[in-house]
Amino acid sequence: MPQKQRVTPEIILDSSFRLFRREGMDSINARSIARETKCSTQPVFSCFANLGLIKDELELRAVQLFRDALEPALGSGQTLLDGCCAYLRFAEADAKTFLHLFVQTHLGMEVLFGADGLYPKLLEKTAEQEKLESDRAKEMTDAVCLYANGLAYILAAKTTDMSADEACRRLSAMLDVTRARLA
Repeated sequence: MPQKQRVTPEIILDSSFRLFRREGMDSINARSIARETKCSTQPVFSCFANLGLIKDELELRAVQLFRDALEPALGSGQTLLDGCCAYLRFAEADAKTFLHLFVQTHLGMEVLFGADGLYPKLLEKTAEQEKLESDRAKEMTDAVCLYANGLAYILAAKTTDMSADEACRRLSAMLDVTRARLA
Protein backbone atom coordinates (compact mmCIF):
# COMPACT_ATOMS: atom_id res chain seq x y z
CA MET A 1 0.00 0.00 0.00
CA PRO A 2 1.45 3.42 -0.93
CA GLN A 3 2.40 5.65 1.97
CA LYS A 4 0.26 8.75 2.44
CA GLN A 5 1.96 12.07 1.92
CA ARG A 6 2.50 13.81 5.24
CA VAL A 7 1.06 17.31 5.28
CA THR A 8 3.70 19.56 6.79
CA PRO A 9 3.39 23.13 8.07
CA GLU A 10 5.39 24.28 5.01
CA ILE A 11 2.97 22.56 2.62
CA ILE A 12 0.04 24.20 4.40
CA LEU A 13 1.72 27.62 4.28
CA ASP A 14 2.62 27.27 0.60
CA SER A 15 -0.96 26.26 -0.25
CA SER A 16 -2.34 29.07 1.91
CA PHE A 17 -0.09 31.61 0.23
CA ARG A 18 -1.22 30.52 -3.24
CA LEU A 19 -4.83 30.86 -2.07
CA PHE A 20 -4.14 34.26 -0.48
CA ARG A 21 -2.49 35.60 -3.66
CA ARG A 22 -5.33 34.34 -5.82
CA GLU A 23 -8.35 35.17 -3.63
CA GLY A 24 -7.20 37.47 -0.82
CA MET A 25 -6.94 37.19 2.95
CA ASP A 26 -10.71 36.96 3.42
CA SER A 27 -10.60 33.57 1.72
CA ILE A 28 -8.27 32.12 4.33
CA ASN A 29 -10.06 29.67 6.63
CA ALA A 30 -9.46 26.07 7.65
CA ARG A 31 -11.76 24.62 4.99
CA SER A 32 -10.34 26.66 2.10
CA ILE A 33 -6.78 25.86 3.19
CA ALA A 34 -7.63 22.16 3.44
CA ARG A 35 -9.25 22.27 -0.01
CA GLU A 36 -6.20 24.02 -1.50
CA THR A 37 -3.84 21.60 0.26
CA LYS A 38 -5.98 18.62 -0.73
CA CYS A 39 -6.32 17.36 2.81
CA SER A 40 -8.82 17.52 5.65
CA THR A 41 -8.89 20.33 8.18
CA GLN A 42 -7.25 18.08 10.78
CA PRO A 43 -3.65 18.63 9.53
CA VAL A 44 -4.25 22.38 9.41
CA PHE A 45 -5.16 22.47 13.09
CA SER A 46 -2.54 19.92 14.12
CA CYS A 47 0.20 22.03 12.50
CA PHE A 48 -1.10 25.44 13.65
CA ALA A 49 -2.80 26.30 16.93
CA ASN A 50 -4.98 28.88 15.17
CA LEU A 51 -5.55 30.60 11.83
CA GLY A 52 -3.97 33.80 13.13
CA LEU A 53 -0.56 32.13 12.99
CA ILE A 54 -1.10 31.21 9.35
CA LYS A 55 -2.32 34.71 8.49
CA ASP A 56 0.69 36.27 10.21
CA GLU A 57 3.01 34.12 8.13
CA LEU A 58 1.11 34.98 4.95
CA GLU A 59 1.60 38.67 5.69
CA LEU A 60 5.32 38.14 6.20
CA ARG A 61 5.49 36.34 2.87
CA ALA A 62 3.48 39.09 1.18
CA VAL A 63 5.83 41.78 2.49
CA GLN A 64 8.84 39.80 1.27
CA LEU A 65 7.24 39.25 -2.13
CA PHE A 66 6.66 43.00 -2.42
CA ARG A 67 10.24 43.80 -1.35
CA ASP A 68 11.60 41.27 -3.82
CA ALA A 69 9.59 42.90 -6.60
CA LEU A 70 10.83 46.43 -5.88
CA GLU A 71 14.38 46.11 -4.59
CA PRO A 72 16.04 45.24 -7.93
CA ALA A 73 14.97 48.64 -9.27
CA LEU A 74 17.13 50.33 -6.64
CA GLY A 75 20.19 49.20 -8.57
CA SER A 76 19.06 50.44 -11.97
CA GLY A 77 20.22 53.54 -13.80
CA GLN A 78 16.66 54.93 -13.71
CA THR A 79 15.71 54.08 -10.16
CA LEU A 80 12.66 56.35 -9.87
CA LEU A 81 11.01 55.20 -13.08
CA ASP A 82 12.03 51.55 -12.70
CA GLY A 83 10.96 51.45 -9.04
CA CYS A 84 7.56 52.95 -9.79
CA CYS A 85 7.08 50.64 -12.77
CA ALA A 86 7.93 47.64 -10.58
CA TYR A 87 5.28 48.91 -8.15
CA LEU A 88 2.74 49.13 -11.01
CA ARG A 89 3.59 45.66 -12.29
CA PHE A 90 3.23 44.23 -8.79
CA ALA A 91 -0.19 45.88 -8.41
CA GLU A 92 -1.33 44.39 -11.71
CA ALA A 93 0.17 40.91 -11.34
CA ASP A 94 -0.51 40.41 -7.64
CA ALA A 95 -3.63 42.52 -7.13
CA LYS A 96 -4.98 40.70 -4.08
CA THR A 97 -1.62 40.94 -2.34
CA PHE A 98 -1.27 44.61 -3.28
CA LEU A 99 -4.74 45.43 -2.00
CA HIS A 100 -4.06 43.61 1.25
CA LEU A 101 -0.75 45.42 1.77
CA PHE A 102 -2.03 48.90 0.90
CA VAL A 103 -5.80 48.98 1.43
CA GLN A 104 -6.76 46.37 4.01
CA THR A 105 -3.61 46.91 6.10
CA HIS A 106 -0.76 49.38 6.00
CA LEU A 107 2.01 46.82 5.82
CA GLY A 108 3.05 48.10 2.40
CA MET A 109 3.44 51.60 3.78
CA GLU A 110 5.80 50.22 6.43
CA VAL A 111 7.89 48.59 3.68
CA LEU A 112 8.05 51.89 1.83
CA PHE A 113 8.43 54.38 4.67
CA GLY A 114 9.44 52.37 7.74
CA ALA A 115 12.85 52.20 9.42
CA ASP A 116 14.37 50.18 6.57
CA GLY A 117 11.98 51.53 3.96
CA LEU A 118 12.50 51.70 0.22
CA TYR A 119 11.48 55.37 -0.12
CA PRO A 120 14.62 56.87 1.50
CA LYS A 121 16.79 54.76 -0.82
CA LEU A 122 14.70 55.82 -3.80
CA LEU A 123 15.00 59.46 -2.80
CA GLU A 124 18.78 59.21 -2.45
CA LYS A 125 19.16 57.51 -5.83
CA THR A 126 16.88 60.07 -7.50
CA ALA A 127 18.97 62.98 -6.18
CA GLU A 128 22.13 61.27 -7.41
CA GLN A 129 20.84 60.18 -10.82
CA GLU A 130 18.89 63.35 -11.62
CA LYS A 131 21.66 65.58 -10.17
CA LEU A 132 19.18 67.43 -7.95
CA GLU A 133 19.43 69.03 -4.55
CA SER A 134 17.58 67.04 -1.88
CA ASP A 135 14.50 69.30 -1.81
CA ARG A 136 14.11 69.13 -5.61
CA ALA A 137 14.70 65.37 -5.60
CA LYS A 138 11.99 65.02 -2.95
CA GLU A 139 9.60 67.13 -5.02
CA MET A 140 10.24 64.98 -8.11
CA THR A 141 10.09 61.68 -6.21
CA ASP A 142 6.89 62.61 -4.40
CA ALA A 143 5.14 63.76 -7.59
CA VAL A 144 6.07 60.64 -9.54
CA CYS A 145 5.34 58.27 -6.64
CA LEU A 146 1.92 59.82 -5.99
CA TYR A 147 1.02 59.48 -9.67
CA ALA A 148 2.28 55.88 -9.65
CA ASN A 149 0.27 55.17 -6.51
CA GLY A 150 -2.96 56.29 -8.17
CA LEU A 151 -2.23 54.18 -11.23
CA ALA A 152 -1.38 51.18 -9.03
CA TYR A 153 -4.71 51.35 -7.22
CA ILE A 154 -6.51 51.49 -10.55
CA LEU A 155 -4.57 48.48 -11.83
CA ALA A 156 -5.13 46.44 -8.67
CA ALA A 157 -8.83 47.25 -8.51
CA LYS A 158 -9.12 46.39 -12.21
CA THR A 159 -11.23 49.47 -12.91
CA THR A 160 -9.61 50.01 -16.31
CA ASP A 161 -8.34 48.06 -19.27
CA MET A 162 -4.99 49.81 -18.91
CA SER A 163 -2.01 47.50 -18.52
CA ALA A 164 0.99 48.07 -16.29
CA ASP A 165 3.05 48.67 -19.43
CA GLU A 166 0.70 51.47 -20.52
CA ALA A 167 0.73 52.87 -16.99
CA CYS A 168 4.56 52.88 -17.11
CA ARG A 169 4.49 54.78 -20.41
CA ARG A 170 2.19 57.38 -18.86
CA LEU A 171 4.38 57.54 -15.79
CA SER A 172 7.48 58.06 -17.95
CA ALA A 173 5.78 60.96 -19.74
CA MET A 174 4.80 62.47 -16.40
CA LEU A 175 8.41 62.11 -15.20
CA ASP A 176 9.61 63.98 -18.31
CA VAL A 177 7.18 66.82 -17.57
CA THR A 178 8.36 66.94 -13.95
CA ARG A 179 12.01 67.01 -15.06
CA ALA A 180 11.28 69.92 -17.39
CA ARG A 181 9.46 71.81 -14.66
CA LEU A 182 12.30 71.33 -12.18
CA ALA A 183 15.06 72.20 -14.68
